[in-house]
Order: sequence, then C-alpha cells, then structure tokens
Amino acid sequence: MCTLAVVLHGDAHRLSQFKDGAFGTIYSNVLDHFPYISRFAAAAHRVLRANGSMLIDIARVKADRWAFHDFEPEESRRAVTENITGAGFVLLSSGKSRMVTALTHYVFIRI
Repeated sequence: MCTLAVVLHGDAHRLSQFKDGAFGTIYSNVLDHFPYISRFAAAAHRVLRANGSMLIDIARVKADRWAFHDFEPEESRRAVTENITGAGFVLLSSGKSRMVTALTHYVFIRI
C-alpha cells in the first residue's frame, strides 16, 4: 500500500490536527527549524502508533538563517537524541548518508 505524503500548515510542537496514534511513521528533515525539539518529540510520540517509527535526517548546512539549532557539532546531535529519547523513543540506528556527505540519518522507535 502506498501512502501519499503531504505537507500541512501547523505547529510541529503540538501536531494538534492529528489524532492520537494516527501514524505508523513520521519523517522530518527540518528538525533544526523547531525551537523546542523535546515538544516536537512529545507531539510525535502522541500521534505515532505503538512501535511506530520516526525517521530524522539532519543536514549539516552552514549559514541557515532560519534555523534555531546548529547541528554541526557532535554535542548538538547528542542533545537531539537525548531530547527525542526523553520523549519515549529508542534510537534504533544512526549513520552518515552514503549519497549525501553532509547528511545523517536517524531512526527512532516509539516505545
């Protein structure tokens, strides 16, 4: 079954337009644009089904004037995983992209 991905206007810190357990998977490649990563993670946890997955791509982009966070240093990436695991996720895997050198993939599972 193929599911259409749609971008909607809303607050990533609440995801209030979605019911509890509405999704099996969440994807984001703009985590650096969320002021409060822990709030986003809590909202994602709420809208994911049990054992649902959250896929995060973090690009190392210099001089992004719209970003709230700079994920270049390893400490910043560690803070991201701590905020997400603190909301009830387990980090299943992470690693550098084989195709895009400035990209790191993260896979979290909702517990």
